Amino acid sequence: MALTIVGVLISIIGFISGIVAGDSSDNFGICLLVWLITFLFALIYFGFGYIIKRIDELTDKVDYYLSKKSAEGSITKTAPVTPVVISPAASVSTAAKGSSAGGAWTCPACGEKNSRVVTKCILCGKMKEQ
Repeated sequence: MALTIVGVLISIIGFISGIVAGDSSDNFGICLLVWLITFLFALIYFGFGYIIKRIDELTDKVDYYLSKKSAEGSITKTAPVTPVVISPAASVSTAAKGSSAGGAWTCPACGEKNSRVVTKCILCGKMKEQ
């Protein structure tokens, strides 16, 4: 919002400066040049303002999603991370098949697709059903 106000102020000041500069030198080209430079600076400020606004909106959406998932209990911020150990034989057999999709399973709690060697869901942590 502040960058938008700054952009408007630059536009107004630049418009007036262009008239004054063009009038004092009796050259309309100077006036157009000042207006063009003012337009570019105002465009830059409006662009930065738009980008910052979109980042704020995206941050709000992510915060809402995380709070919603946290309230449901599917995301815990203090969940311990368990490393997954893949045996060399499993990785070789997967590479030999040419596809890691074989044997993949879908978590019944959150719907996340997981590799066949993972025993807990990578998104919510629910154990794989046998």
